Amino acid sequence: MIEILVVIAIIGILAALLIPIFLNAIQKARQKGTLQDINVIAKAITDYVVDHGRAPDYVGQNGAMTAAFFSALNNYYLKVIPSRDQWGNPIQVTCGSNDSGYSNVIGSEDDDFVVASYGRGGIKEDIPFDPISPSTAFFTVGGLARFDVDLVNWNGSWVSVPRSAQF
Repeated sequence: MIEILVVIAIIGILAALLIPIFLNAIQKARQKGTLQDINVIAKAITDYVVDHGRAPDYVGQNGAMTAAFFSALNNYYLKVIPSRDQWGNPIQVTCGSNDSGYSNVIGSEDDDFVVASYGRGGIKEDIPFDPISPSTAFFTVGGLARFDVDLVNWNGSWVSVPRSAQF
């Protein structure tokens, strides 16, 4: 009986140590997948801007992608356009002079665009981006709460992205 209790205690200790690591790895994989999806959309919009001299027509509300946006990029620039991030929240896209809610990030030119994910929580945050000091674009992922930080790409450049191991 005591041996069974010892085995159960060891299994409990191992589970208590490994479950947080496992949950963190799942969130990190979702974040990396979302970063890739945002990059794919940003590259498609950049290709569209190169061909047309302006970003695709966009009349969406609250950053939700519209049918006109999908049809502008579909097939020629991108076969499949991811509309949701890896947490199931809508990917936010703003093109041209439409207000993205990131007033310190986007300009008002016809070729400006922002592609963003509100992170795991799906709630928009203020991004403290300073174009003079681009190092403000990086944040450190130190716990599960840091997966709620917005991931923002402006004109193909990251203005809010997790710091990688190489920095």
